[in-house]
Formats: sequence, structure tokens, C-alpha cells
Amino acid sequence: MEEEIDLVGKAFADHYNHVFDNDRPALSALYKPSSMLTFEGHKIQGVEDITAKLTWQPTVGREEPLYGTARELLRAERNIPPQH
Repeated sequence: MEEEIDLVGKAFADHYNHVFDNDRPALSALYKPSSMLTFEGHKIQGVEDITAKLTWQPTVGREEPLYGTARELLRAERNIPPQH
């Protein structure tokens, strides 16, 4: 189960980062009206507002995709305690 969660989290993060880097408006498909994004302390809610915020962000160079947050969300959803 642990390994499956990590694989799903990494696959989602890889997909998200690919879309973020190549077609940011398409990120809207990953959100719903009740979605909430917290960015630099500001809460942004809804597909249109989140997409607008993400669309103007500069591209960031990264050596490997970040997927810790996706992994932790999946763990929380399945009531699995966080790893330490």
C-alpha cells in the first residue's frame, strides 16, 4: 500500500509539473469549483482564479519533480499516518 501511494503521488506530480511547464491553461482540468490553492499566504479558490494565478507564474527550473505534497494528500485521504 505504501509503495502504491508513492507511485500515484509521483505520477500525479510528474503529470502536474509537465502540464505546468508546457500548457498551464490545461491545469484547469485538475481543479474543481471548491478547490483551494494557498500561495504565499493567500487563499485562492475556484478553477478560474487558480488557473489565472498559475498561468502568470514564471517557469521554475527543477532537478526533479516535487511530489511530497501529493503523496501526503493521498496518505491523509486514506487515513495513513505521515512518515517521519
